[in-house]
Amino acid sequence: MRILRFILKNWKRCIAFAAVFAFAAGVYTAYNQHFTEQQNLSFVYSSAEKGRYPDGSRFEIYDLLSDEVLTLTLERLNRDGKFLNRTVSELRECFSIRAHLSAPVQAKIQETRKNGENYSYIPTEYVVTASTGKKLGFLNIRNLFVENTAKELLNALTETYYQYFLDEHTENNVLAKISEEPDYSQYDYPEIADSMESSINLYLQYLQSKKAEDATFRSSVTGKSFNDLISSFENLLSIRANTYKSYVYASKISKDKEALISVYEAQIEDLQIKANKKAAESEIAGKAMEEYDHTFEESIVITGVDKNDEVYQVKPKTGYDFVTKQSLDAGVESSAFQEEINDKRRRIEEYRQVSLSPDEAARIAAVSDSMIEEITKEQMSLQQTAQQTVADYLKMKNSGYVKIKQIDKKYLSASFLIKIFIAAIAGILVALLYAFLLWLKKRFIEHNEPKTVDGESGGETKKTLSKRLLRKKEKKEETSPAKEAKERKRKNVKADKKKQPPVKEKKQRSKKNNIQLYDTMKDLESKLAGLSQYEPLGGQRQDSSDHPEIKK
Repeated sequence: MRILRFILKNWKRCIAFAAVFAFAAGVYTAYNQHFTEQQNLSFVYSSAEKGRYPDGSRFEIYDLLSDEVLTLTLERLNRDGKFLNRTVSELRECFSIRAHLSAPVQAKIQETRKNGENYSYIPTEYVVTASTGKKLGFLNIRNLFVENTAKELLNALTETYYQYFLDEHTENNVLAKISEEPDYSQYDYPEIADSMESSINLYLQYLQSKKAEDATFRSSVTGKSFNDLISSFENLLSIRANTYKSYVYASKISKDKEALISVYEAQIEDLQIKANKKAAESEIAGKAMEEYDHTFEESIVITGVDKNDEVYQVKPKTGYDFVTKQSLDAGVESSAFQEEINDKRRRIEEYRQVSLSPDEAARIAAVSDSMIEEITKEQMSLQQTAQQTVADYLKMKNSGYVKIKQIDKKYLSASFLIKIFIAAIAGILVALLYAFLLWLKKRFIEHNEPKTVDGESGGETKKTLSKRLLRKKEKKEETSPAKEAKERKRKNVKADKKKQPPVKEKKQRSKKNNIQLYDTMKDLESKLAGLSQYEPLGGQRQDSSDHPEIKK
């Protein structure tokens, strides 16, 4: 009740403080909103809900604010003359990221928790915020007229991240890794021939996989289809690369024969280890086949692991087929390794037996270098065309992987009103606290105000709290004359009270004195009556027994 009366007493102050706080909060929120932009990033591909990038690597949304992405963003802005004096750390402070849960997902989470179950969800939607305003910047008039670059900054970041996403976590980077121009200066001629064949085969395998995905695709940039590119690379392999390989092996040309033989011997050792391993796998699988009862027909399942390391269940007959295939594949791979070992051993024997004159070796080397230059030039041209074609295809394929949507800015919203309401409540609380402090100050001043002293015109209130406290201390230490007189009077009164007899004794003594006085007056009247013919002064004489005090 007292609190309510206190609030009603200070209602004007509460309204004033609430209005000031609400106005300040509204201006500050509107200022920050003006220099703030938001975009919605949605990741739409099959492995997004599993927390994976399209290439299978672990997804991390904060790659968006990594040093690599921010550096590329800053370079993009600097090319347009923007943010020239900003660092990567300063640029990172302008952004924030939060996960966005759609209404269906929130409903699902609430329903699951209501049932007492745990629900795991990996967000695929995020809200990215860019803010270029400064804290309390509206207090500086110049900040109200600066250019708002938040939208430009946010667009630069999301566009840079989108390209980073495609280059680093999709198939865009596959061809880039195998398309670099080879440096054959450190290789011998037979090694160059093997490297050419290997790189062309890699391109053929990749292009064939793209053809399987979309055989009808034709690039609008190069005008080539995947089938056209496959034919070009097959011609390069069968006509140019194989011709060069045959020329090298037939002529037995080498830059350093002994070094080449050492390389072949090392390769043979490595291939032998692989061949032995696969032979052992084939033997183990063969023994399992002998002991495996695939005729068992009961309703039983056998747990296995597939190529993606995921557990699945198979029936006995299916398990037997799996073991059979495993034994066969291991045996085939072991045989292939052994065949390659035999080929390299044959090369070693051939190079040990050949002997070329310096002039013949120089002539063959010149022809070989010319062939390498022509093949490399044609291969790089084909690879460039293939990269452009595949990039055009992946752009179409990956265009839906990341969707970027601008979020419209709203100055008047529910959150804006909530902030103003909270600020108004805070203003009311501050007003009440201020009023309470004023009340405490008033009480303290009244309690410590100096008193009037005899001999002075009146007590004078000190101007500061320290002086009042000092005056109070001095009064305690010193005794004024008026106080001494008052104390003396109090002691005398107390002493007089002690000397006086008790009340009962005083009453008896007063009664006795009255009787004596009455008798004396009667004797005097009798004597006067005997001397004169006049009546006694007191009228008719009364007997002493009629005295009221005696009767009492």
